[in-house]
Amino acid sequence: MEFLQGRALLNAVGNLELTGAYAEALRKLGHTLESVACQEPDAALGNGGLGRLASCFLDSLATLNYPAWGYGLRYKYGLFKQRVTKYGQEELAEDWLELGNPWEIVRNDVSYPVKFYGKVASGSDGKKHWFGGEDIMAVAYDVPIPGYKTKTTINLRLWSAKAPSEDFDLYAFNAGDHTKAYEALANAEKICYILYPGDDSMEGKTLRLKQQYTLCSASLQDIIARFERRSGSNINWEEFPEKVAVQMNDTHPTLCIPELMRILIDLKGLSWKEAWNITQRTVAYTNHTVLPEALEKWSLELMQKLLPRHVEIIEMIDEELIHIIVSEYGREDSDLLEKKLKDMRILENVDLPATFADLTVKPKQISATVASEELETSEEVIHLDDTKDETKSKVVQKKEKQVAEPPPKPPKPPKMVRMANLCVIGGHAVNGVAEIHSKIVKDEVFNAFYQVLFNGSGHYNGVG
Repeated sequence: MEFLQGRALLNAVGNLELTGAYAEALRKLGHTLESVACQEPDAALGNGGLGRLASCFLDSLATLNYPAWGYGLRYKYGLFKQRVTKYGQEELAEDWLELGNPWEIVRNDVSYPVKFYGKVASGSDGKKHWFGGEDIMAVAYDVPIPGYKTKTTINLRLWSAKAPSEDFDLYAFNAGDHTKAYEALANAEKICYILYPGDDSMEGKTLRLKQQYTLCSASLQDIIARFERRSGSNINWEEFPEKVAVQMNDTHPTLCIPELMRILIDLKGLSWKEAWNITQRTVAYTNHTVLPEALEKWSLELMQKLLPRHVEIIEMIDEELIHIIVSEYGREDSDLLEKKLKDMRILENVDLPATFADLTVKPKQISATVASEELETSEEVIHLDDTKDETKSKVVQKKEKQVAEPPPKPPKPPKMVRMANLCVIGGHAVNGVAEIHSKIVKDEVFNAFYQVLFNGSGHYNGVG
């Protein structure tokens, strides 16, 4: 989702080993390298360690001459610009694009449709069709990333969200309802306004999920189009994982997994088994968070509304994972199996699929205390036949007092999609950002997956 690049001029001049010559040339023109470099605003595309690692990764790939691409969003206003006053910190919108960005090349010839909402139906061809809803276009902006002491320059492709011209409501505009006329365009453009928009509101959560899906969908469509173009008329999808590696930097791009499945199954006509095999061999995951409570989760209800086809695919992946867990632990120890399912499933607080509904159903037990109380009550009722009416009334009242009102049921916990668990099962490798981090990931954060999926090589399908 983010790249903390720093200033492109100094990076480019340094990587070309021209810092001294460039500084001398500027000096002859009456300028210093430092004063010129300060005129360039920092690209407001990243925030902290996650973004810095992503940018370092691109620098390394270029330096090592790998044919790699980086993908992100072109945030118009960044995270925020800090202003410190006597009253404290003020947060303002970034203005890094106000004068344009000389380091980017707009690619109006490279754009892809991205869909939200809508419905899913099975067609006469047996395929699933996702139709209706809201459509936007993701347009590419390319930023060159030069390697160090090499002639290799790779590409950071950023997506900007736009709406098609036909979505501008000319009738509403001419009628004076300018806000309504521009509504579709504004809804599309705001996807790439802010890095990490506030998500306390449902609107904020929806916008964040739209950002993540826009990044994943546009990037995968671009990758697949390049693969098909280079394959010509002889497309062999089995070769896709040999030509393409998708590295997910933390869980923000997790939707790459169901999106790749959707494209391969619904658009390219592959079977579930073929698509799942290709997806797992293509995707890998870099974890940035060792705190289990900080691992990203999304509301299942929100995702069903925004991405209905992807939820169907995630439910099927979750069922695949349940099969693996049951095969590993068996059905004999129901407590252990229930714990593993609770820890490892992608869908949290969601009932098991119908085929597994009997897994954690335990026989109803009657405690000795309850049985004893029932016996006492029974004896009292039998004894009533020989008592006076007054005694009968007292005993009946006593019995009535014993029947207490049942306590109110606690609210059901929300149904969630655990993105990190989807990353682990949907890819072929998991790593941390350092050796010690990878060890924590293996021994603690995803140890349950490591125990089930580890095959001796340290990778999946597994964690290592």
